[in-house]
Amino acid sequence: MLKRLLLECSGYDNYDQTVVTLKGPGLIDDELRAKGIDVINLNMRSLGSVFRGVYNLVKIMRVYKPDAVFTWMYHADLIGGLAAYLSGIKNIIWGIRCTQIPQRGLSATGCVIRLCSILSFVVPRVIVCCAHSAKSVHAQLGYCSKKMLVIPNGYDLSVFNPSQNLKITVKKELGVKRDSKVIGIVGRFDELKDFKNFIKAASRVARKFDDVYFFMAGKGIDFENSQLMSWINVAEITDRVFLFGQVNPHDIYAAMDFYCLSSKAEGFPNVVAEAMAMETPCIVTDVGDAGVIVNKLGKIVPPNDHYQLSEAMMDMLGKPDSLVTKMGVEARQSIFENYDIRKIAQQYFRLSCFGQNNGRGKGE
Repeated sequence: MLKRLLLECSGYDNYDQTVVTLKGPGLIDDELRAKGIDVINLNMRSLGSVFRGVYNLVKIMRVYKPDAVFTWMYHADLIGGLAAYLSGIKNIIWGIRCTQIPQRGLSATGCVIRLCSILSFVVPRVIVCCAHSAKSVHAQLGYCSKKMLVIPNGYDLSVFNPSQNLKITVKKELGVKRDSKVIGIVGRFDELKDFKNFIKAASRVARKFDDVYFFMAGKGIDFENSQLMSWINVAEITDRVFLFGQVNPHDIYAAMDFYCLSSKAEGFPNVVAEAMAMETPCIVTDVGDAGVIVNKLGKIVPPNDHYQLSEAMMDMLGKPDSLVTKMGVEARQSIFENYDIRKIAQQYFRLSCFGQNNGRGKGE
């Protein structure tokens, strides 16, 4: 989302952006620099480097004198927010990007979150939450609710190209019959994504439908994952499951007839919006803002309940193809109307222009 936002705003006149990362070079550094966006890495990897990094960050802010400082996630909120505050910058915008707080209270991240909750009354002018659920959870943690604003993730629909021909081609390449149905899921292998829930639901569906296959993609979603493979083997669906690992999911979305989110917790799940942008109707657990995104254009079930998840899958599989196609078209239109990156970027841009008369400025 940060990359999408930066690239969209890079087209604004007289609007300069600089990205400062707390750690080392990241995967998108070169792509951002190619678009004229400065990227500075602080390389804060040890306790000693943290103090040096904060000192350097204050120096950077005093040199650049940005009109606005946006920080992205907890450690950046704390370190970047304090550095901006010490530099005399008034327009500090924190970012909250998740809903579930898995760390224990005495963990490093847990301590950072609680410190941020105290400083939220002093340091930031605005706290941007990516989801309504994230706002609610952090208000309960003690964050200053009066400063909270929900701005959802945004998407460039020009990069999502649904195609019936592509669906047919991908299925053919994988040896899946054209008329067979595909239910897919994308995400890193993580307890909160609850892939076991997905597999147990898939097992029940597979026993009742002979022509349904399951596509799974994401970091750690491969045949070398012994835990994942044990679940698949116990479910007796080895011949129905395709594992793709960490890949660009565009063509996989295109080949899906339905997308499934089986998570225990989410903030604003990108995968659901991306699947909908590919005209793929979704079946989701009611976590984070998944239900808000899907609305009435898919199925919403409770988390941790493979029976209801499988029932939702079978209900969708039983719908006429014409109705499924209509749902997919409406899903893409909903993403365009509610989550177009151009509209979302304008909301961030207006935050950066606080207290300015010229309407254009510098963002960091």
